[in-house]
Amino acid sequence: MSGKLVSTILLKDIPEAKLVMVALASHCYSDTLDCWPSIPLLARECQTTDRQIYRLLSKLKRLGYITSERNGPRPMIFTLHPRLRR
Repeated sequence: MSGKLVSTILLKDIPEAKLVMVALASHCYSDTLDCWPSIPLLARECQTTDRQIYRLLSKLKRLGYITSERNGPRPMIFTLHPRLRR
């Protein structure tokens, strides 16, 4: 995760979902914006419930800041799109 990526996220107007976005970014490799943390892991990192993580991920998807896809039995893959203007 780069400092520039976090700075971009911190400037977004998504106060309740910002921590989830930063947590997702912390799981991205340096050369990609893809990650696949589990929902329970995100909930622990953000000190909230699995249910709240699902709600915030839905909001981030609706706003276009992330996309997700399930690849068979593998974990959900999230792709960050922090450069979108909102």
